[in-house]
Amino acid sequence: MKSNKNKLKAVSLFLFGLLLLFAPGNIYAGMDQNPFVFISIDIKTEKTLNKTFPFERSLIAEFIEKLKEFKPKAIVFKFFIDLPKNAQGDSLLAKSFLGIPVFHQATISKETFPNPLMSKFSIGDSSQNLVTPYIANPKNAGWIPLPIFQSNCQDVGFVDYNPKKPDCVPLVTQYGDMYYRSLWFSLIAFLYPQAEFVPGKYLSVNNKKISLTAQNEVNIQLPETASITNEIISLIDVIEGKIDQIKIEGKIVILMYSGKSFYEQYTQKGAQTPHEIFLSLLEGFYNKIK
Repeated sequence: MKSNKNKLKAVSLFLFGLLLLFAPGNIYAGMDQNPFVFISIDIKTEKTLNKTFPFERSLIAEFIEKLKEFKPKAIVFKFFIDLPKNAQGDSLLAKSFLGIPVFHQATISKETFPNPLMSKFSIGDSSQNLVTPYIANPKNAGWIPLPIFQSNCQDVGFVDYNPKKPDCVPLVTQYGDMYYRSLWFSLIAFLYPQAEFVPGKYLSVNNKKISLTAQNEVNIQLPETASITNEIISLIDVIEGKIDQIKIEGKIVILMYSGKSFYEQYTQKGAQTPHEIFLSLLEGFYNKIK
């Protein structure tokens, strides 16, 4: 009788363990778990703080420190920080990057005096003859993060894409004599450190060989935009402790801006926003790999 009770107890504990493992929101619940979480400095955040973006960098540093309490895997800045502001604020923001992988975006837009882009982020030089439609001269092009922010970050990735090819994710940008990853590629390479990139042929990730175009792009199936935008969390809800840690812990935070001026420039006019484009390409890219 005692033996049967022990067996029953063992089975119950096993079943309880399975329930915990596959419970909604569990960060270990299978390979299909989305590794990204989207958090926005939105209109609600601006109104609650009674501040208009761009905020003082010292305040953004406080946000980063708060986010770090939720133990994310990494933080991605999905807005540009290429211009200097208050020196003390810039220093505090750079310091907040310590202890967690941070990613920044860059673009090849025209710029009179672009910041230098550190070669430590490059994946090769022009001798490799990688084919890419995204080429820029660092003397007159590039919205590049300030050097102080590059120093403490994991990677800087380009976000340029071809609007005529909305279902193609670019992997490489040539900036001067060096090649750099796109931000999409940078995040996938971070998630899968063993990924093998064979230019013009394939990207081997997660035991899958993904064919590349001749211009080193990945063809994807775009997800529904609504399914992505509905998942965006307001930053102020994180700051005020209204979000469960499980929604952020172990995930890559994509931190973006979608406040009043952003709304007036894009959403109010019915235009697809840069964030919707970026997130759609990211989700489509990840879905093809998982």
